Amino acid sequence: YRAIGVGAPRETALDEARRRRYSSAVRQRISTLLDERRLGAIDARQHPRRIKELALLLADLDPAGSDDFILDIAEMPAARDAYLRVDLVEALAFGCTTVPTARVLGILDPVIAEIRSHRVGGSDASLLHQLLRVLPLLDDPASGIARVRDLQSEFRLPLLTNAGLLMALARCGSEDGVTLLRDLTKLDRRLFQDHAEKWITAVSSSQLPSAKSLL
Repeated sequence: YRAIGVGAPRETALDEARRRRYSSAVRQRISTLLDERRLGAIDARQHPRRIKELALLLADLDPAGSDDFILDIAEMPAARDAYLRVDLVEALAFGCTTVPTARVLGILDPVIAEIRSHRVGGSDASLLHQLLRVLPLLDDPASGIARVRDLQSEFRLPLLTNAGLLMALARCGSEDGVTLLRDLTKLDRRLFQDHAEKWITAVSSSQLPSAKSLL
């Protein structure tokens, strides 16, 4: 999270030549599968999930160079792909790329609809918390944070327990993030006392002067 907002590339264990070679190989394999799918040579019901799994690998290897290609794949309809949709968007956000808000919200809306159709708990709650920490990292953080507020109101989530979200709010560079961090301290005083250390760690990492005034 500390690399967010400073333009620092994410470190990788691979040297640049290997990263480029592996990225090219994975992208070529995905393109081949997409061609086979268009030609009807494979099971169109199962294949999108496999393609998304490969796209997640590509997002780790080449988020900045393959972002549009990866978003195209994330938009593909597939059975039981909620986690893959969120994972793909999150990988791009952490890859220090500009992640387009309107497009990503369209990718994530089916995930929210699926969660809404269940009683939130267990894996659904975990998925929703993961989704929330991505929203402030979009290229329009104010819109992403507004969606965080909407989802918190709808699902009554204890946002102070989500250390990743707190860091995303602090590091996204938006005053709206600082405002939500401040508001969370008033929402549930007892919960804030239990999770104050997470909150302080997040706020102290912000580069905005307004965040420093909260400490």
